[in-house]
Amino acid sequence: METILLGIEKKLTEMIRMKHYSPLTEKSYLYHWRRFEQFKKGKHHSILSSQDINDYLVFLNTKDVSDSYFNQAINAIRFMFRYVFNRKIKNYLVVRPPKAHKQPIILDYIEVQSLFNVCHNAKHLACLSLMYSCALRVSEVIDLKIGNIDSKQMIIYIRSAKGRKDRMVPLSDVCLRVLRAYWLKYKPKEYLFNGQNENPKYTAHSIQLWLKALAFKAGINKRVHPHLIRHTSITHGLEGGTDIRTLQIIAGHKNIKTTIGYTHSSPRFISSVNTPLQNIKNIPFQNKTLPSHLITNH
Repeated sequence: METILLGIEKKLTEMIRMKHYSPLTEKSYLYHWRRFEQFKKGKHHSILSSQDINDYLVFLNTKDVSDSYFNQAINAIRFMFRYVFNRKIKNYLVVRPPKAHKQPIILDYIEVQSLFNVCHNAKHLACLSLMYSCALRVSEVIDLKIGNIDSKQMIIYIRSAKGRKDRMVPLSDVCLRVLRAYWLKYKPKEYLFNGQNENPKYTAHSIQLWLKALAFKAGINKRVHPHLIRHTSITHGLEGGTDIRTLQIIAGHKNIKTTIGYTHSSPRFISSVNTPLQNIKNIPFQNKTLPSHLITNH
């Protein structure tokens, strides 16, 4: 039985890699499939039904797991059935939790400035500058090669990013100066950011660790991580007047709806909108009739 399970997991891993999914997705899918295997207690996949999957989801619900965990479990099981067992699961028979629309957390300009103020390591500063200036994903940062930096055209080429797509992002003068200072100190050979102990590539985990330490040093009480820097960059670009379509291209969003969603996380963008009430001229209780403490902007 154990040999069969190992064979199934091997095939799952092969199919994930053939689809060019990320190592994190591979790890997640294997984890969730193993959990499902434990739950079904040896029941052969050929006789499993949508009801068995829903029974497992009901079980997960008793564990009070997050919606994200819940959806990852469904995606992993669905992938296994479709690409490993060659069976399709009918969507309407598997109940997903309703998608939550939470207000995303971003850093304000003062918090971003405070991160740069306490960042005195040239390598960390170069990474942080790239993530904030170009709205890069952490995987895109660690995959950057020196040849991807075009200082003549002031462009950075992002190769085989999410969805196996290439794109270009702008290289600012400030970011270029930071990168040159870093290069003079570290002299990387192939990848822009080398790992430790002769590893050719930097790791996402390393960036997560020092970014968390920077946030603590800067006195930021939010959970600061690489993707938060990306969210913040896109939101600040929107606030700075960059149009939605341009932001979509820079961010590498497949669907422009993803980019439009950032308008919901920008207080400056929302507060700059002219409301219909401003077109109404004669409204009772004008400022002159109100006590001063009620008309002061807070």
